[in-house]
Amino acid sequence: MAILSTAKIVGMLASAKKTGRQVMNAAGEWVAEVVEDFMSGFAGYGWKIWEYVKGKWMLEIDSIRVREQFIVFEMLVSKMRAIIGSLGISQACGKIATVTLSEDGTEYLITLEDETMSFVAHDFMRCQTYTGTKQTFYHVKIASVVDDVIHVSVSEFDKDAEGIVTNPPEPGNDVVQFGNSVNKNRQSAIYIHADESGQPAIDIMFDIDSKDWTGKVKTRLGGDIPGGDGARGFYCENGMIKGTDASGHTVYCIHPDGSAEFGDGSAKFNADKSGKLAGGAISWAWDADKKKYVCTMGDVILKWDNLSDEVKENLRGEKGDKGDKGDTGEKGGDGTNGADGINGKDGTSIVWKGSYVSHPSHPQNGWAYKNTTDGKSYVYQDGTWYQMTIDGVDGANGKDGADGLDIVWKGDLSTPPINPLKNWVYRDTDNGRVYIYNGTAWALMVTDGNDGATGAAGSDGLSVYITYHDSESQPGKPTGNGTSNGWHTDATSTVVWMSQKVAESSSSGSWGTPIRIKGIKGDTGPQGVPGTPGKDGKVYYTWIKYADDVNGAGISNDPTGKTFIGLAYNKETATESNAASDYTWSRFRGEDGTDGVPGPAGEDGKTTYTWIAYSDNADGSDMYQIPTDSTKYIGIAVNKDTATESNDPADYTWSRFRGFDGAAGQDAVMLAIEFCMNGTRINDIPCDIHGVPISGNTVIAKLYRISGSSKEDYTPERWRVSYLKEGVEVLSSQPLESLNFINISLDISSAYDSIAVRTYEKSIPDYVLLTEGSISKVMSNVPDWLVGWDTNKVQIGSEYMISPKLFTGKNTGTAEEPILTGIVQGDKCITIDGVERSGIFALVDNEVIFELDPENGKYKFNGEVNATSGVFKNIKSPNESFKINEAGDIEIVGKISTSLNGTRIEIDPDTNSLKMYNQNDTEVGSLSFFESEWNGVINYLPRLRLRRYVDNVLYDEASITNGIIFCSQKSGSDDYSCQLVPSHGLTFFKNGEPTKYYLKA
Repeated sequence: MAILSTAKIVGMLASAKKTGRQVMNAAGEWVAEVVEDFMSGFAGYGWKIWEYVKGKWMLEIDSIRVREQFIVFEMLVSKMRAIIGSLGISQACGKIATVTLSEDGTEYLITLEDETMSFVAHDFMRCQTYTGTKQTFYHVKIASVVDDVIHVSVSEFDKDAEGIVTNPPEPGNDVVQFGNSVNKNRQSAIYIHADESGQPAIDIMFDIDSKDWTGKVKTRLGGDIPGGDGARGFYCENGMIKGTDASGHTVYCIHPDGSAEFGDGSAKFNADKSGKLAGGAISWAWDADKKKYVCTMGDVILKWDNLSDEVKENLRGEKGDKGDKGDTGEKGGDGTNGADGINGKDGTSIVWKGSYVSHPSHPQNGWAYKNTTDGKSYVYQDGTWYQMTIDGVDGANGKDGADGLDIVWKGDLSTPPINPLKNWVYRDTDNGRVYIYNGTAWALMVTDGNDGATGAAGSDGLSVYITYHDSESQPGKPTGNGTSNGWHTDATSTVVWMSQKVAESSSSGSWGTPIRIKGIKGDTGPQGVPGTPGKDGKVYYTWIKYADDVNGAGISNDPTGKTFIGLAYNKETATESNAASDYTWSRFRGEDGTDGVPGPAGEDGKTTYTWIAYSDNADGSDMYQIPTDSTKYIGIAVNKDTATESNDPADYTWSRFRGFDGAAGQDAVMLAIEFCMNGTRINDIPCDIHGVPISGNTVIAKLYRISGSSKEDYTPERWRVSYLKEGVEVLSSQPLESLNFINISLDISSAYDSIAVRTYEKSIPDYVLLTEGSISKVMSNVPDWLVGWDTNKVQIGSEYMISPKLFTGKNTGTAEEPILTGIVQGDKCITIDGVERSGIFALVDNEVIFELDPENGKYKFNGEVNATSGVFKNIKSPNESFKINEAGDIEIVGKISTSLNGTRIEIDPDTNSLKMYNQNDTEVGSLSFFESEWNGVINYLPRLRLRRYVDNVLYDEASITNGIIFCSQKSGSDDYSCQLVPSHGLTFFKNGEPTKYYLKA
């Protein structure tokens, strides 16, 4: 059955059941009475369709079968599962699949195993797990969710005293959403827990707008009732407890204000301390003046027999006077019972029809409406409209309220503004809603309304048409549909010019003047600063000698008569040593095989012999007895009666003694690590006398695969860097990401003298070493003959006292690490940047501050020049950007900058431009010229451009050029822009596609 026929309920359909009674319907017929047979929830029964909030309808039923299409705009799936510990039911949950750290190290980037991302920006995400060896807990706020990737700031997680995150997110973590700082629809949850202090409970939470849950539990069923000192039971904030009988009739109810009704209304307790019992027979009220309850009894029947003796005594009054005896009356006869009345006609439910200017047509009994002409409400019954209500008289005007605060619009933001003031308003770009700050929290102010009805079709609008041209010189205006005379509609990389028009079709209207959209190639930039000369490479040699035995006896360059060969590798001179111990010796020639081996005695007692001979020919011609390096064939003759070998090749069986030359082999493959600094390959790390690198703080190690003349980049699966001190590792690092190179920091706290780098490939079950390389620190710009000097010596030795080298000064360091301050002079007395120099040089703590080099005519002084007078001419800066010529005129060539780096303004005469840079050395503003050709004449037109970057990503740009204003702005994943051309109009774009166009005035 589908409707409650006896209850006359409008606005729902539900399953029903018979009560066993009968009722009379509107037609006067007795029919079976039915009532609603439905209960909501997991353990409920029946079905129901009802309006649960205004304008929203819900269907609850056990199962649904759809034979064809099932369209759902939003699906919420509730599932039941068994757990250990606690269970959170909220708007989002999941299991972490991957966790990575952002490039700038400020955010964790988290993906989930779930196919559908249920988390949104501003959600609070909580993880609380225990694996038996490790407890993981974090409660953090999500900054944003982009392309199913959750972004959480590292600052949201707890850290130890050293700033290391104590509980970072990990794959496999179960996470659940509890609340949202902005969205009210995501600030509720159900929290079921069974193992917290032995007090299992079900908590229903609301208004979870922060990580602080104080006061967020609005309803609890179970243990540890709030404010109950550990008591168990039911707790509800602003809640109601209501009970009904099987027919739906309310039999008891406890209201949020504290009032209550019990026993189907027989007992009632009010919030003002009044109440009643026995349906009102006994009632009471609180007298605030007397501070007492005043009880009233009415229509109370007290049975005397049930009263105690004390009560009877209290109720018994004084004995009354004896009354006069009355006359005895005649006994009357019994009266006749009256007839039962007939049942009345069933009433009609009122059906509200809305508002009308006059009575609706064809009314039915029970129809009701409001008349907008006279402001009265009417109901129709039996052919007549009866007045129900009338609008009341307007009340007196209230007092003027206090002046309100002005609303302060803060613009479009992805997160609420910090330190807000009352009546601040902003629009959240994540959900499109507008929020206002009420002094304590952000409240929803405006949300997008429902779409209005579709308007009538408008007249056809104008379209924007664009065509392109690839010519370097300015073409003529396009004609027709813009696809002739070199004009085309393909936006390729070769496009130079663009023209546009606004018209009804591509073939109508006039095209605009061509606009150059590809800049002209700029001038060649200035020559870069020459790099530091690399250190000279070394040539190594291999020595070869021959000898008579394995110890190198009879060492010689001639192999004749020798049986052993000696090799010595990686020698720095081409002059070979004659010391046998410098070589590794190996046999390269076999022993004499002239005499055959005597065979075993035959039956006749004769001894037989085997002859062996050698030849360079397959038939044995030109045979000989001692093999050489070029011997190709061996001849064997067996069972000969004499030991004297034959010289006839026919007596021998010939076989190949040395194999044929093999096919050309493939080039060997070798993996090698090379080191470089500042773009130059190095073999050592140049340092000052203290071991501090002088050419930078970073060395780049690159891995190459070398085969023949081929040299290619190669990427291993793992790098490992070890910092060594006298061969012992003091520090190591192993990057997470593997590339074909690795940046090695030289600026570390541990003392080290060399660095070892190893690369590995994955091999089950572990990694195997591919290759390794190392690089060591070396002192630079310090004379070798001064390294051994210490503070206890007044001279280096007689050798240097009489040599053309002389040092005068002091050493404040040690013999191993000298720190020299003084004068070095003489022939080739110092090496600077790998070049031996002669002259006079001044050192201050090992730094060269003065040079007097007569050989190269070079004079250099690093320091302050203090002169009382003089004339400066023919002076220039090292890069010749600043010059004072013979006449004293000053010429500046190159850039003028307010700072060498960071936030600055630069004037560049080479490009005739003024540029502005931010703290990240990113160009954010420029004022420059660009070329524009018109009628064969090249004009130089000014252009002003301003940019804003966020995390090195361009977000906003504005430019003014040639009477055109162009603006662009990034919002979320979309790019918005507009272009104002006074002669054409204003055009708006979204992601490069025009969306609106306004014609010129």
